[in-house]
Amino acid sequence: DETTGENVLINWHGSTGLGYGYLHAFQTAVAEVSVDISSIFSGNVVLSYEIIGDEYGEEPHVVEGTITLHYPLGWISVYPPVGIITGGETDEIDVTFDTGELDPGTHECNIIINDGSDYETVIPVTLNVQSNESNDNTIPLTTELIGNFPNPFNPVTTIQFTAEDAENAETCPPWRIIIYNIKGQKIKTLIDKKLDAGYHSVIWDGKNEEQCPVASGVYLYKLTNEKYSSIRKMLLMK
Repeated sequence: DETTGENVLINWHGSTGLGYGYLHAFQTAVAEVSVDISSIFSGNVVLSYEIIGDEYGEEPHVVEGTITLHYPLGWISVYPPVGIITGGETDEIDVTFDTGELDPGTHECNIIINDGSDYETVIPVTLNVQSNESNDNTIPLTTELIGNFPNPFNPVTTIQFTAEDAENAETCPPWRIIIYNIKGQKIKTLIDKKLDAGYHSVIWDGKNEEQCPVASGVYLYKLTNEKYSSIRKMLLMK
């Protein structure tokens, strides 16, 4: 009913005299709820729902649950995020998927293209992630800062790297990934801990230690431990 705010109650208005919808045996219905999230919001979004029916038929008469939208949505990114095309022109949009932090199962979202006025093109995306049943526990032979994807990015990017097997994992020094601005000033520490040998990734959401969004520009990220150091550039575009 286009009500906004917290604790919103949405009524399903059907064709009955009381203004409610109804279903007969073996029938189904679909309710669509649109959720707009402010660009300054951070954290997971938990949507609680409760569907209340009448007292006829078999139970359950009340169905409830929650839907959690995890932030940031790191498994999909789109580049470029904005652009201009005129009549008769075409443009390509790169869509990148990253299943590194996903559990096996189905993950869904919408890519929404807004023309700047009142028209939107909604492209549904479904990603099916299968578990890796392989017994191949290959450990990287070298340590490498692979890079970040996407790059340029807005507002989220994933930094990937490998860590080789250490002779003594218990005494191995911690791994650190630190973000700097182009002047060399520290922006944020993403990782500062011991890691097992293998493939790793970490997400940067374009915010500093105080969780404030940083400005557009070139940033540096540095991977270090006692025996390894590497630095790369990335571009944040807003």
